[in-house]
Amino acid sequence: MAAVGGTQHIVPAHPTLPSRGPGTIGHVLDERTKAEQKEQDLLSEMKRRLRQMRAVRALHEGAWLINIAFYMGNQWATYNRATRSVYVPPQPPHRVRHVSNVVARHVDRWVAKLTKNRPTMNVEPTTNTDEDKSAARAANAALEHALRVVKFDRKLRAALKTAAVCGAGILRPAWDWKAGEWKTEKRYNLDQQAGTVIDIKTGKRIPVDRFTSDAAETVEQPLGEVVLDYVPPFDFYWDTDAQGPFDCRRVIERSFLPIDEIAAEWGDRGRRVRPQKQDRPEILDYSRRLIADFESKGGWETSGVNESIRDRAAVYRYMEEPSQTFPKGRMVVWADEQILDAGKLPWGLDRIPHTVVPCTTLPWRFWPRSLMDDLRRLQVERNKALSQDIEARNLTRWPKLLVPHGCNLRRDAWNSEAGEKVFYTPIGPYKPEMLTVGSTQHNEGHILRMDSDMRDISAQHEVSHAQVPGGVRSGNAIIALQEADDTVLGPAAAEVEAATEWIGSTLLLLQRENYVERRFLKITGEINSPDVTAMMGSDLKGSIDVRVVPGSSIPQSKYLKEERVLALFKAGLIPDPRRALRLMDRHDALDLYFGEGASRQIARKENLMLARGEHVDVMPEEDAHLHIEEHEQFMRERKFDTRIPPEAWAVMRQHVGDHYESLADKAPLLDLLAKTGMGGGNFRQPGSIASEPGGRSVGAGVPPGRPPGGGGPPGPSIATAGAG
Repeated sequence: MAAVGGTQHIVPAHPTLPSRGPGTIGHVLDERTKAEQKEQDLLSEMKRRLRQMRAVRALHEGAWLINIAFYMGNQWATYNRATRSVYVPPQPPHRVRHVSNVVARHVDRWVAKLTKNRPTMNVEPTTNTDEDKSAARAANAALEHALRVVKFDRKLRAALKTAAVCGAGILRPAWDWKAGEWKTEKRYNLDQQAGTVIDIKTGKRIPVDRFTSDAAETVEQPLGEVVLDYVPPFDFYWDTDAQGPFDCRRVIERSFLPIDEIAAEWGDRGRRVRPQKQDRPEILDYSRRLIADFESKGGWETSGVNESIRDRAAVYRYMEEPSQTFPKGRMVVWADEQILDAGKLPWGLDRIPHTVVPCTTLPWRFWPRSLMDDLRRLQVERNKALSQDIEARNLTRWPKLLVPHGCNLRRDAWNSEAGEKVFYTPIGPYKPEMLTVGSTQHNEGHILRMDSDMRDISAQHEVSHAQVPGGVRSGNAIIALQEADDTVLGPAAAEVEAATEWIGSTLLLLQRENYVERRFLKITGEINSPDVTAMMGSDLKGSIDVRVVPGSSIPQSKYLKEERVLALFKAGLIPDPRRALRLMDRHDALDLYFGEGASRQIARKENLMLARGEHVDVMPEEDAHLHIEEHEQFMRERKFDTRIPPEAWAVMRQHVGDHYESLADKAPLLDLLAKTGMGGGNFRQPGSIASEPGGRSVGAGVPPGRPPGGGGPPGPSIATAGAG
């Protein structure tokens, strides 16, 4: 307050700004503003990357849509670059648009050849120690279980079909916490200070010493499981700097999810997401229906084009490989102009899970070239030639007329009726004349050349179409020609094997990081018999290095393979018939003639009993060699299993020794049967057709009852050996 000329004036005070110290309201407001600004900057960065990736992908979308149209039989369609859509030009009434969809059959056969044999995958140990070898065996069982759970064969077929049509198929291993087996657990509220448990139903407090399971709440929830999702090419964006399918450090994936699912997964942020008004606004109606038709034919499975867009929204996931800036990778999820999640790569991954299954890779660009790109142009020429033949036939049957003006010929006076009389008014020497149609015989040779070029491009000649080439009569020669066709698929098979290695190692990584509880995995035994094994993610350790046997996915003739094995068996180079049947993959014959399926199941049940320390008697009717093989394999795989007590190891060794003793008891009978020519069935002579554990044939001169490796005598000497 100040006095001027005896008058008091009040000087208004400036409002005091809130304090900016830690814990004050001003500090909280500043931090919230910084967080919001940081989130907006992140969203702007993601939208900028999406625009850049979309511009690169737009160069290929036209070819994708046209190729899909050709596969579906719409082979007179064209692509409009202005609207970025496919349309069919109007057809003149006098024109014929014939379609002979040969390319679809070439694509289906190409996919069938590459999926005839699943790539043989093995997990290699990180070191040469027995512990790592045991972990690798557990990883092989886990990988087999994962491939069955994710339906790998069906997903690979869908990816290869899209690769043949669009250039590449995208598969993404992931972890789904809503899948897998369900577990039941008891939940209760424990007050540690009061030493009581609060009853879930009544709310009363119960002393800990009088607590029962009735006061707990029974909850069922899934354990989670690995999945293999298919990502359609129209929902996938790749790094603009990538030079190849396996040189991509950043990707964006788009998926259309229900609003309820978005809210359940991302909480309050997800509840603010509004439904999408139109899915894929860059694709018009005809193109959308075209993609939906391709999806219904098995092209892909999860595009969502043929689903209702009501109550759905587009969710974008950005993933980036680990780097110095982001040591654990980076993932950003956004939808409807807001960030839903941001952080490191999900599910414990150290890599981008997306895997590209290419058709033909090009070293100077990311997106591969498709089989349809080369077949489409030949198909166009073939359709034109056939259409011209049909038009020429129509003109021959109902030719055009040259009608002079003033001859008074009615328009409806000429038709294709046989013996018809046509009246006209003559004008001097002029009269109506028929136009002659030129010959189209050259089209036949043109069509044959088109068919030959298509067979060369897709490596599907006469033998691939169940046709015998001229002058070839030998069955082996036909098989050799078939293998020559299949050998051309070597580069494509190598790309499939590389993608399979990446998928397998990623699935094992997901199992190692997320199998926090013991699982019972269903696997297939040596002769296609079902088996169950228990494991946890910690059992895998570092064994996630998957290797595919080179060339294992190249299609091979099963008949020729059986002929080769049979020739070796007749020559005596494979003395054991069981070994020969295994090489021919005739497990049904093994079970039929030797009863291996039931015998192996009994031996595996004995393994579980012996591991608990229970004594199991050796029966004389049992197949001793097969039981020894199963027992010793179990002992090698569980060598470092600390859950098996030392006394159980002694029981197992005693049981294996009893089996060797039973072989010694059968030796005189085996010699008698061999001399009389009545040997067969399960009574095998150790020196001739028996096979030792591990699949190697036992050489002649091995004393009955003694381990084939030259070890000590069976019985007590084995049973009293060390327990580990």
